[in-house]
Amino acid sequence: MSWLASILGGAAIMAYASRHLEIVPSSLAVPRPGWLVAAIALQIPYGLVRAIRIAPLLEASAAADLQEGSGDREALVDRRVIMGSGLVAFLVVMVLPLRLGEAARPLLLARSPRPGHKLATGAAVVALERVLDGLFVVLMLFAGLLALGGRAGEAGLEPAVSAAWQASGQSIGGLFVALLLLVFALSRSPRRLDRLRAWTEARARWSVRVWTFALKMLHALTPIWSAGRGALWFLVMSAGYWLLTALQMWMTMRACGIEAEFMHAVLVVAVVGLSLQLPAGPAQLGSFQLGMAGSVALLGAVSGVAAGGASFAAIMYLLSLLGAVAMALVGAGLLRPARDQPRPS
Repeated sequence: MSWLASILGGAAIMAYASRHLEIVPSSLAVPRPGWLVAAIALQIPYGLVRAIRIAPLLEASAAADLQEGSGDREALVDRRVIMGSGLVAFLVVMVLPLRLGEAARPLLLARSPRPGHKLATGAAVVALERVLDGLFVVLMLFAGLLALGGRAGEAGLEPAVSAAWQASGQSIGGLFVALLLLVFALSRSPRRLDRLRAWTEARARWSVRVWTFALKMLHALTPIWSAGRGALWFLVMSAGYWLLTALQMWMTMRACGIEAEFMHAVLVVAVVGLSLQLPAGPAQLGSFQLGMAGSVALLGAVSGVAAGGASFAAIMYLLSLLGAVAMALVGAGLLRPARDQPRPS
């Protein structure tokens, strides 16, 4: 049923996007292939940074448990499994519909018996990562609009479209901030949920396991807020990841003959990132194209967009999908040794 809903939803979004952008261009125009080669090469550091950046958060959560008991603080996490799970899970998230693939990484992380790889810990850290990524995307949107919006005509931005995306960014940004504050408040004092938990469990026995897992997730997040250096490293690597994303986008725009500034690419990353929050079709069909259509509309007056916009959107989609497939193959190789390790009890 989820596949059917995903396919129908993706088709509807794709049909809407096709009214503003040629989804399948008759030919791919790449007047500057050197830039495309550079963009493809950037897929390697892009994928590696994305995959490994949660390691400090997993370490911080596991270290708190060891303080209460005992254990080897030098073997809290398995970076090979962290890297492999991130590379594989990224493809799974792309391919499965309705963002069902988000459960893949916690399950893959739990293959390792290390203290930082408990299922609840992995689920909590991945959920926090998603919320913070949403905030990064919103910040990039406002950074791009702030840098280019003051000279909208000169920078090639369409004022009406710019205003619409600014309003969307404010709404979505407010939602992510509220969600982050809620998670922070609950994880700092999980006992605040006890009354609601008792009320729910008295009326639905099945909710006992749900609440138990949710409280384990909140407990796993509690030490992260005071992780200090670990949290800082996560934020630095996340900023680097989004910088690489924008750089790859800018290189691809240049390859397609679009005379874009780097901040134009930052705006495109933000617009596509916001669109990808929609639970559209398999392989992000629909939501990605909607974001690209919105980007082309936003940058409509930038030199080269009219001629190269469709090629840019198609190449960027293929680069994302095929790059994810290639990195997932590497990730599968990294995960293979974990199959011989004992599973955590």
